[in-house]
Amino acid sequence: MSQFDRFGAAPVDEGNLVGLKVKLDRPVDRERPCCRNVCIISAGKGPHAGELHCADCGQHRGWVSKSTAAWIEHVMTRFGAPTTPIIVRKSEEVPPAKRTHVEHEHEHQLRNKRTSSCAQMKLSPLNISKPPT
Repeated sequence: MSQFDRFGAAPVDEGNLVGLKVKLDRPVDRERPCCRNVCIISAGKGPHAGELHCADCGQHRGWVSKSTAAWIEHVMTRFGAPTTPIIVRKSEEVPPAKRTHVEHEHEHQLRNKRTSSCAQMKLSPLNISKPPT
């Protein structure tokens, strides 16, 4: 039984991440998982908004940045506390959204429009004999 099971996690209040559960799915969590990779956020220290502890064994698993905490708090204020753990990934891992055919065609039309308008410009040569003083 973990420390969190014995004493219980703090209830999640609006604007307070303490007690919130998150599921870690970062590369390090896949390479070296800890129990179920589910963590509970506790109070942060120093520049960190929160600390991640394994929900099963209590081991330190990482930190929550202030920007991430602000985003989660904003979502919780708007939609309420989540009923399932939030999945934490590295932002670089999120695959870019695929463009639809309409978006691709629109971009192609804009590119052609810019190219044709540049071709229609009449530019006169610029002669500089010496730098301005």
